[in-house]
Amino acid sequence: MLLYQAYAARAIAFARAKLPNEAIEDIVQETFGAAWKSLPSFPGNARGPSLVWGWLAAILVKKVADFYRPISIGRNEKSLRSSGRSGKSR
Repeated sequence: MLLYQAYAARAIAFARAKLPNEAIEDIVQETFGAAWKSLPSFPGNARGPSLVWGWLAAILVKKVADFYRPISIGRNEKSLRSSGRSGKSR
């Protein structure tokens, strides 16, 4: 809870710059969920605010990329189908 209180506003602002409005809440929630799960692997001696935000921001960047990944794959598949290529190796 303390992690969320300390960094939620910053994470939301970052997400707002990268995502459509309807996705912000979900992606930020997923980010904090992933952070909570990986908290035991966070270095115990690296608890400074900038290091914590860097770690959290890295998770958020991956979640943003995951959000857009299906869109990119869908576009590529559609493009390949319309060009007559299957996209599969022969």
